[in-house]
Amino acid sequence: MPFFFGIIGGLIAWFVNKDRNPRKARNFLIFGIVWTVVLIILIWIIFVAIFITVTTVTTPLVSPKTTSVLIKVEYTGAWQGAYGDQSGIVSWSGTGPKTVTLNRPSDAYMWIVSANAQKLDDSNNVLTIKIMKTDGTILKEASTTASYGMAQVAYTID
Repeated sequence: MPFFFGIIGGLIAWFVNKDRNPRKARNFLIFGIVWTVVLIILIWIIFVAIFITVTTVTTPLVSPKTTSVLIKVEYTGAWQGAYGDQSGIVSWSGTGPKTVTLNRPSDAYMWIVSANAQKLDDSNNVLTIKIMKTDGTILKEASTTASYGMAQVAYTID
């Protein structure tokens, strides 16, 4: 009885056995109390585990939205290309390395950034283009060593 009904079962078992076997009756009562406490603790642990799981799933662990990124071309020669997002594309060119900052459109839930650069010579030097966070973390990069080669990158930022 105490195993299935906890403290209530312990009380019933105690009442039934108190006159015939007082020691056994007392053990039933103690077991019913202890088993009830153990069940309460187990239920509390399960509740806390479920709460933590639900909170983790429903509350994403992300930092505030990225508001700007850097687009960087690394090349020693002349190059041309374009960069942009859903609000528009900008043509750009240069000789040597160049970095621009692209700001997130205020209405963008998801921000899709793309960029490309093409070498304007037939050298086998490396041209690299990167999309980076403002702290320098590289989100996406691509390179080419081909004559008149093009490198292009795209990255979705939520």
